[in-house]
Amino acid sequence: MATDSGPAPQPSTFREDRLAERRLRTLIVGTTATVPQIAQMLKYAQPPRDLIGCVLPQTRQDAVDGEIAVLGGFEEMDQVLLRFGVEQVLVSLPIAAERQARSLLSTIERAGITWRWMPALADQLAGDVRPPFQFRSSLPPSGEDMPIGPRSPLGLYGVIAPEKLLDRTPRPLDEELIGGIIKDQVVMVTGAGGSIGSELVRIVCRFSPAQVVFVERAESPLFEIDREVATDFPALQRGAVLLDITDRQRVLTTMKRYRPHLVLHAAALKHVGLMQDRPAEAIESNILGTRAVAEAASECEVRRFVMISTDKAVYPHSVMGSTKRLAEIFVQHLNQRCPTIMCMVRFGNVLGSVGSVLPIWSKQLAAGLPLTVTDPEMTRYFMTIPEAAGLVLQAAAMSGGAGAGQADSSAGPEGPRGGGEVFLLDMGDPVNILEMAHRFIRAHGLEPDRDIPIVITGARPGEKLHEELLYDRETLTPTAHPSIRLLHAQVPGDERVLEMLKALEALRAAGNGFPWQYADRDELISLLRHHVEKLGAG
Repeated sequence: MATDSGPAPQPSTFREDRLAERRLRTLIVGTTATVPQIAQMLKYAQPPRDLIGCVLPQTRQDAVDGEIAVLGGFEEMDQVLLRFGVEQVLVSLPIAAERQARSLLSTIERAGITWRWMPALADQLAGDVRPPFQFRSSLPPSGEDMPIGPRSPLGLYGVIAPEKLLDRTPRPLDEELIGGIIKDQVVMVTGAGGSIGSELVRIVCRFSPAQVVFVERAESPLFEIDREVATDFPALQRGAVLLDITDRQRVLTTMKRYRPHLVLHAAALKHVGLMQDRPAEAIESNILGTRAVAEAASECEVRRFVMISTDKAVYPHSVMGSTKRLAEIFVQHLNQRCPTIMCMVRFGNVLGSVGSVLPIWSKQLAAGLPLTVTDPEMTRYFMTIPEAAGLVLQAAAMSGGAGAGQADSSAGPEGPRGGGEVFLLDMGDPVNILEMAHRFIRAHGLEPDRDIPIVITGARPGEKLHEELLYDRETLTPTAHPSIRLLHAQVPGDERVLEMLKALEALRAAGNGFPWQYADRDELISLLRHHVEKLGAG
């Protein structure tokens, strides 16, 4: 299918008529996948075209069929048009490369040359054959981020949906069990504007809660999730609270105001590299912020409290992982002395979350930049956002021993009252990041290292080559759901947990009204490492 270039300035009618009488000198602009497809179509085109060659993302003569001359790379577009007397350009690029297409089309139009848009086969199969003037008008000005969102008809990232990059099929949830902790209840979600938090909100809303309370410190994400819920569930009672969970008094005041039955604690600082340079902020949010929310839940006698954890909490190399591990330990500690049933859900990376590889690669692909991979041997555990959020709620419904099947919370170190569990989601086999990058590129109708290069950048401080899901001394017990297992490990004594909190609070308070003002980065990292070794070795 070809789409005309629309009402853009065109050559004169007389010139078009004269050109139609002979073979147009035609150039194909595309990828190593689309150029041969268009060239094959041209063999049967009427009137016939004179194919003079192609322009590819990179100048490589061996990149396409040897019969098609490679005249240059995208960066040489203006010189090719001038040098070879091009009269018509056929452009066939994936929709994912919109920003690149915009730049190329601008160059062609400045040269006064007629062009036609030839949707890539992968886009046609995905149902996206938008004409160029439509997608060009929807693009942001040059240099801005492309709008990427969950309402795209093709999924989050152009022609590829995140789940297509993983060889896994989510198992059905026990919706009756989940409904039992949500229906007609007040549910509070911290970090409600984040990737996991917002998906938790969407799922919770489907189970007819009495009210959903969104807690978020970032204004725009809070506004967006509130507006989305108002549109999709207009009859549902909502509460949108602009709140930083590190403000203990406001957290408690908010908890007393809404009196939730279930608290889903997804708020956290998660980016490994950033937190490695900012340990005070990581401690403040991930440990002390978790403490503020959990203690407020206890004081208000919330029925269930669920903390989202991470595989980076296992033998952590990073500040982020260390703070999440110590937060796990604090929640287990508090669970033993409060009326609230508290648990944690530990899992690996969620594919497509903000700041993860998929949106980063998507922006790189759209801009025509190389895809970046930290190490060719690096692996990670992945699941999609919807699967992870659904299993978090499934685990929440199991906490305290309810519906956990073979998992008997009364037999573990958490005591006869139940709660304090660490649930581990089944992440499948670890995925090689370089292989995923190859899969991602091919899913967009491109060829790795021919159309799109991959650059190895090296691991960042705090990153591990391979993540782990449990400590050596942790044991696993099956639950009634095949994708959730229960971890068993001895909970550290109260004295050690209180000692950890006291040490962190002392450093925080040393600023005389300016928290962490005199806290040394290396000292904080050393302190975190000390307490993880003392408390968190499983």
